[in-house]
Amino acid sequence: MGSSFITACINWRFKVRLSESQNGFRAIRTDVIKQLDLKEDITTIEQEMIIKSLKKGFRILEVPSHEQKRVAGYSKISLKKVWFRYVYSLIKYLFL
Repeated sequence: MGSSFITACINWRFKVRLSESQNGFRAIRTDVIKQLDLKEDITTIEQEMIIKSLKKGFRILEVPSHEQKRVAGYSKISLKKVWFRYVYSLIKYLFL
């Protein structure tokens, strides 16, 4: 639900139609990545990268992918510990 909300906010703010902002692989040119000056050091880097790219006018292209169901283990992300960081990061990069 949180991922869908973040994607909807990005789509609204930049008038784009991204299907997912928190998942997927990223392919980016070296000269572009240097211009973004990324700061995040956890999974919030995905939204920082997308928002900064859109603010600078770079193109974003989505390529469909499929992920297999997790066979073993579980996600180590604890939303109880990081939810504030996602909200803060979204507001920081979206509006400031």
